[in-house]
Amino acid sequence: MRLLRNIQVTACISERNRERRNKRARMGMSNAERQRKFRARRDEDETRRRKYLQDSKEKYKKDKTLGKRKQVTDMTQRKKGTKERIGECRKEN
Repeated sequence: MRLLRNIQVTACISERNRERRNKRARMGMSNAERQRKFRARRDEDETRRRKYLQDSKEKYKKDKTLGKRKQVTDMTQRKKGTKERIGECRKEN
């Protein structure tokens, strides 16, 4: 009986080790890959994408009223320039 129990325990341990080795052999996804995959899934479904865009617009408006986002008139000259350059790049694309 004792011998049988030892064999079962060693078989269980060796199986766990095999699983761990297999997990190490496969490469995991990087965070960037995970994020790309999530965004692709979100954008595949039109209703989901529309909801995401709507939520982000609402969040922007809410942040603006709370003062978390500055208006262009309140920005420093340097910050205005960077925002303008970003805007120009977006218009080109």
